[in-house]
Amino acid sequence: MQVKSKLRNGGFQIMKKLVMALVLASMIFTLVSCSTTANSSKPLVYASFYPIYDLTLKIAGDKLEVKTIIPP
Repeated sequence: MQVKSKLRNGGFQIMKKLVMALVLASMIFTLVSCSTTANSSKPLVYASFYPIYDLTLKIAGDKLEVKTIIPP
């Protein structure tokens, strides 16, 4: 009986290590895929409708790129 419980417990340990390895690998791939180059374009802001778009455009000036979801 102890042999079976050791096998079950050992199987659990193997599964635990496998899951940890997969989590670590996915974290590494996620971090590697991040872009390190700086984006030189203006930040993009979307407005939900035209009055908000117009107000945001006047406030932001040339510092932001403002677009509207619904065409004017």
